[in-house]
Amino acid sequence: MTTSSNTIPTLPFDTFSIVRLANQDYAEIETDFVNRQKYHLPDTCQLIKNVNENHSLQFNNEYDNPLILNKGWEEFNNFHNLPKNVEVVLDYYGSGVFSIKNFKELTLKSQLPAFHSKSLIPNKTTCYEVTLMPMNYNGPKLKPLPMDFATFLQDYWFDFITLCGQNGMTMPIGVYRKNDLHRIRLGPN
Repeated sequence: MTTSSNTIPTLPFDTFSIVRLANQDYAEIETDFVNRQKYHLPDTCQLIKNVNENHSLQFNNEYDNPLILNKGWEEFNNFHNLPKNVEVVLDYYGSGVFSIKNFKELTLKSQLPAFHSKSLIPNKTTCYEVTLMPMNYNGPKLKPLPMDFATFLQDYWFDFITLCGQNGMTMPIGVYRKNDLHRIRLGPN
């Protein structure tokens, strides 16, 4: 869609959420939406601003960790006066064209939807925050792991997990020594 076009279908093809938190440099996109539409999403999303203009937001084109990157976010945020911690519900019309359906301020972690990496919905999501610094390393393996995290890894017998950084970067990492709760470690996959 060009910036001079104002013709969109009456009904959207799909509706989904994105969440942006004040301490993140990106917005996380509802993973199910990206999986439903993955062959139809462009690198740049056009959000209808008014009859003659759009906001352009950059999509990272990752389907396991879909994000809206910083490019275009500040202008979009300022134009709509969005809160610092926000869930934005978008309608998708195809061809990379979106519009805002609604948005709400998120004041509690318990309000984060299940797709968000910091969601705390009981029996649906699990989130562990582990600070990774050079002093966490002992040779090629990371240690020590918090006991609740080590127990979770052992109980579900993961071979690898994906680390999600505050900067939007992800990295698969191996889980080793799963049979010994006190020696379980993470390391290069």
